[in-house]
Amino acid sequence: MSSAALLMLSASTGLASAGQPSPWTCPSGVWAFTGGAPNHPSLTHRPFPNIAAPRWALSSDQDGNSIRWVWQSSPVVTPDLVLAVGFVSAPSQPPNRPFVFAISRDTGLIEWSAAISPISIQQFFQSSQSSLCIDVRNNAVVAVLGTKVTALRLSDGDQMWQATLPRNIINATPVMTDDLGPRDRLYITDYDAASGGGSLYCINVDKHCPVTNPWDRGDVVWTAPIFGASGNTPAYLPRRKGGCDRLVVASAGHFGQAPGRVYAFPTGTDVAPAPLWTTTNVLPSGFFGGVNLVVRGPSGGMEVLAASYEFYGGLFSANMLRMDAASGAVLGAAMINRSSAIPVLIANRLIATTGGIESAFNLGDTVPTLSLYDVDLLDPPATPTIGSQVWNSALSTWVDLDFDGVIDPGEYFNIGGYTHQPVVSTWRGRNTMAVGSFATGDNPAASNLLTVVDLDVDPSNPSFVQQFVAGAGGSPAVAGPNLYSIGLAGLTAYGPEPERFDVDSDKLINSGDIAKWERGQGSRDINDDGSVTTGDRDALVTLLRAGEVSDMLEGRK
Repeated sequence: MSSAALLMLSASTGLASAGQPSPWTCPSGVWAFTGGAPNHPSLTHRPFPNIAAPRWALSSDQDGNSIRWVWQSSPVVTPDLVLAVGFVSAPSQPPNRPFVFAISRDTGLIEWSAAISPISIQQFFQSSQSSLCIDVRNNAVVAVLGTKVTALRLSDGDQMWQATLPRNIINATPVMTDDLGPRDRLYITDYDAASGGGSLYCINVDKHCPVTNPWDRGDVVWTAPIFGASGNTPAYLPRRKGGCDRLVVASAGHFGQAPGRVYAFPTGTDVAPAPLWTTTNVLPSGFFGGVNLVVRGPSGGMEVLAASYEFYGGLFSANMLRMDAASGAVLGAAMINRSSAIPVLIANRLIATTGGIESAFNLGDTVPTLSLYDVDLLDPPATPTIGSQVWNSALSTWVDLDFDGVIDPGEYFNIGGYTHQPVVSTWRGRNTMAVGSFATGDNPAASNLLTVVDLDVDPSNPSFVQQFVAGAGGSPAVAGPNLYSIGLAGLTAYGPEPERFDVDSDKLINSGDIAKWERGQGSRDINDDGSVTTGDRDALVTLLRAGEVSDMLEGRK
């Protein structure tokens, strides 16, 4: 983010202030999109906090009314707030009325809540799992429900603008640019998987200017067909992170007639662009999720990872593609469990995927899994196999108790699932993952188990599970020293209050805090254990330096 953009950010929103580093790398942490950033890496370079018990859990609103959170969505996080969508059950509210809740990261108390457009019974029962996203430059949080795209001011929840699309948005989450000056845009896809009529929308988010930006906020600048859409979250990699002016989005295809496709579109245009390239899946399966747009290798080449969903077949009925972002050429493929989650590239050598479903109605053809693949062993695109798989959690932990040759509930470690977006930590070269367990019965309820697992050992190894806790398990968000997840206990928070790291109480977390700690001044009991030890200093140094490698490499590793 440019210094000019930083100066535009108000300290009252919790995003940044003059003199504070970019919110993308500030120590207190920001998790602004699904997977953390607009390219959806689902990575953190910080260690996961202790999750033995939540620091706070929120399951009701200010008036004591129960909140039904959007279970498999990921919260979004600013330095001060964690935000999520929930439905409130209250006699005073219209039925199916969704709210955006902004909660203090330090206290777990609701700072504000904002009712957004009611949705129809049809929209309600389509059970969209779209997450929020943060417009960093304009101090806004954006929600998508039904046909509405709504931007709310981060400081108080007041509506800034709203766009109405011709079709519902189901499971997709918007992304937006922050490096196009006064012409930044939001991108979102709608829902039409049955007839192959889905679309990608480009919406203006910046102020109107007759010369530089002749659009009002919320105006649909252009619409482009993408041949079927359901849950297709676009991906964008800003230039400062090694990206270029292109947006990549997958499509569901035309069910039963044509496979899904992956498209690359240019950004910065005011007319509907033709795709820069289009890649059709090598299997007759659609893509029902987002893509990961990454910079890989010393050469800094951009690549795309996409996972497909297949409605029939076992643990290896769908596929994952690795594509060149410049041309769309397929660089490798593998057979995977059906998934709408975004694959995670780890240290340029491994890919983690979650997939599958546990249901009384699928006759045992698939179960929830977490799988690991070797990038360099991916197959040629025309002949994907399972040869690149390092391990599969269900196969590694399966014990056939009834000797029927079917992986039944209770015979394997239930982890992952097709809707779950995990997060990987690469802290000190060790690959660990925060991931939930799938809620059984066609996912009718929130997850009730969150685990931190060691990806460098096989799931059959007793050391595979490092931490676990009941009550959470939805797609996690990781910001600074904290992890947030939705589960049966509500919206849950783990790790210390970010304000405990602000030793000198200047509303910033920087080198001044470690200097104050060393001088024996300020609030020094950072880990809140009742005593001041070197453990407090280590916690502060860890937070300040955890992103150092990624900051220096700017996405090149």
